[in-house]
Amino acid sequence: MTGFVFCPFCNDPLNKGIIDNYERNYCSSCSYVHYIYPIPATAAIGQLENKILLIKRGMEPGKGVWTFPSGFMEAGETPEESCLRELFEETGMEGESLKLINAYHEYSQMYGDLLLLVYHVILKPGIPYPGDDADETELVPIDDITDLKFRCFNLAFKELKKPNNI
Repeated sequence: MTGFVFCPFCNDPLNKGIIDNYERNYCSSCSYVHYIYPIPATAAIGQLENKILLIKRGMEPGKGVWTFPSGFMEAGETPEESCLRELFEETGMEGESLKLINAYHEYSQMYGDLLLLVYHVILKPGIPYPGDDADETELVPIDDITDLKFRCFNLAFKELKKPNNI
């Protein structure tokens, strides 16, 4: 979404101009500036023993590819709550502990700019099943995982595999 056409406060038409070194829509009547922010999302690299939990995505972007459970944060929830909720909704699995791997910027043609927080999650014992946005789930040996479709997921997994992280 590129922004509003009319001011949400005074309803005057918005103008385009350079503000803070970026082209933005602004209102010359009341000084409102329409800033466009990235959408916060979380992802879980769920680990059970020497295996990582993957989902086969059931929707775009990346429908049909194997990757990590992930999704958008909801209003009022912490990043950790979002990560565990998405993990459970997509796999039926719960986590015992979370450790932030890193925060990544990702651009999605569907959603625009995303701010993705990727967590390493130690899973409680259980059997995963596909739910929500997943068509399939699988616990995959760590060394068998190659391409995870999304640049930030590959970066996070590479970071996780560094010595002393797993």
